[in-house]
Amino acid sequence: MFYTRFFHRNSLACFLVLGFVIGFSQTLKAQFTITKEDHVIEIGAAFTNYYNYRFYADDETNFRKNRFRLKDAQLKIDGRHYHDFSYELQADFSGLALSEYDGENPFLMDAWVSYTGLPVDIKVGYQKVPFSRNSMVPFRRMPFFQRAEMNRGDVYYRRDLGVTLSRSMWRQRLRVYAGAYTGLGETGLAGDNDPSGKLEYVFRTDLSYPTRFRYREMDLNVSPLPMFSVGLNGRYTDKNVTAGSRYQLLNVDGEKYTYGADASFQYMGLNVQLEWLQIMAYPNQPTLLYNAETDFFRAGGYMAQASYFIKPIKSVFAVRYDELNPHDLIVGNTRKTISFAYNFLINGDDNLIRLQYWHRLEEEQTGLPWSEDQIRIGWVFNLY
Repeated sequence: MFYTRFFHRNSLACFLVLGFVIGFSQTLKAQFTITKEDHVIEIGAAFTNYYNYRFYADDETNFRKNRFRLKDAQLKIDGRHYHDFSYELQADFSGLALSEYDGENPFLMDAWVSYTGLPVDIKVGYQKVPFSRNSMVPFRRMPFFQRAEMNRGDVYYRRDLGVTLSRSMWRQRLRVYAGAYTGLGETGLAGDNDPSGKLEYVFRTDLSYPTRFRYREMDLNVSPLPMFSVGLNGRYTDKNVTAGSRYQLLNVDGEKYTYGADASFQYMGLNVQLEWLQIMAYPNQPTLLYNAETDFFRAGGYMAQASYFIKPIKSVFAVRYDELNPHDLIVGNTRKTISFAYNFLINGDDNLIRLQYWHRLEEEQTGLPWSEDQIRIGWVFNLY
């Protein structure tokens, strides 16, 4: 692919150019807005560059370390027509350089239209699926470079083509989502479903108290009142295809039930996130059951995370433990990780320097390249 060859051969040049753009953008204060009668268009951009170093095991030969990487080179267009219609188009040009699907860094991020003139809001198009609070939090509102292992897009599709119905009640404290999607994620953009012709169905609800709790993982407003939120979600597919690059979990040839729960708390700069995920798959292929006397297997994980904002020094400190077991019929098949992060806020979470350290506590038996630890430092800049 031309884009892949170009970016691989010119990665340093691309990094320097985008670094210059970031520096120049310090003089800008907000996204660009165009208004004409009842139509408003806002145009913004986001850039993330980082340096990554991995500490590999002694017997590992697949090295990807000592590298600079362009994580984000995004262009975002938001529009509102009259009061009830809105749309969004968002693309990440850094995704053009990827040789395989990456659930966290796809090229096309959003391409949808919504209508809010009915008791139920309707959103149609390519969009983020309403599942998992950690997955729904925008990257700019996170204290880490990556999401928890179970929410990075390797065990379920984070984005898909379809329709979402949603309703906010009780002054937006209670939110309910229900949707139907192709169930193929980014690959569904090619226009075809799998041979089953069946869709994926998703449901989520979350309740906050005493006020609305936005999808954020840093309490930069230093909330004067304790805030709580709990959420439940589930999704169901019955496909005729097995898919997944890291784990064969994105789709399973057969029925797949995915469900989870999350809880959040924040107060006076402290933000706490807890989340649990469980998958039950009934594959039509016996090979996925490894000769076990059962007709299903489980996968899943959980995460516990806390961040603390210290306003006088414009800093956010964060720690997270997360665990993922991609197949319970394989003994010792669990990846456990503890992560630490430091964020220095140049201009809130729109412009910051981020440092993250991963420590791998345990490796899952998948044959994937294994790094014991890694350090990443980078610049996150958002203009939308």
